[in-house]
Amino acid sequence: MADVKITTDLQLDDATVRVLRDLFGCTEGELGAKLGPYVKAAAHEYIEMFTGAAPITSATDVREPRLVAIIRHGLGAIPKPAELGRLFKMTTTGAATLVQNVSAKHDVSVGPIYNAALLAYVTAAKPDEGAKAGKHFVSIDNVAMVRKLNDLLRGADEPMTLVRLTEDSASLYGMDPASKEYLIKVLTPLAERGNGG
Repeated sequence: MADVKITTDLQLDDATVRVLRDLFGCTEGELGAKLGPYVKAAAHEYIEMFTGAAPITSATDVREPRLVAIIRHGLGAIPKPAELGRLFKMTTTGAATLVQNVSAKHDVSVGPIYNAALLAYVTAAKPDEGAKAGKHFVSIDNVAMVRKLNDLLRGADEPMTLVRLTEDSASLYGMDPASKEYLIKVLTPLAERGNGG
């Protein structure tokens, strides 16, 4: 594998700088660092197009490979739907669906990163002393992530209780301890399971 170094300077007009500063919530001096992951992702997108690895046949084909490139080569993480919606100029619901589609269609490419994000949510779930039946709770602002967790629970050999939104909350979810334990088991990479992970 070859390491190819690319450096570039972008000339941006004042109006564009203002829009980008507002979008990323940063100063003009921080824009380079904020744009860096997306520039890297864009370079990979062009390379895949040049080499025929990801041919684009219509305008609707663009968003999925672009998001895959951002996840794999740029951020190294799953962007939140609200953030992705702002970047791609789409609704938060549309962005959540895009994340879910990418997760389903590009599992080999983004699966490990997606699973790490899911595992982070599950391990962050903590019991609430006032809660019934020892449920664990975590705030998840990405409905696509909740759907994926529940898909994993539905695939268990034994029936598992699904992750559910709590009453009077838009993003606080509860899960049974047995469901949490199962999700940790299936989401932990095989290499780490042998080390007590």
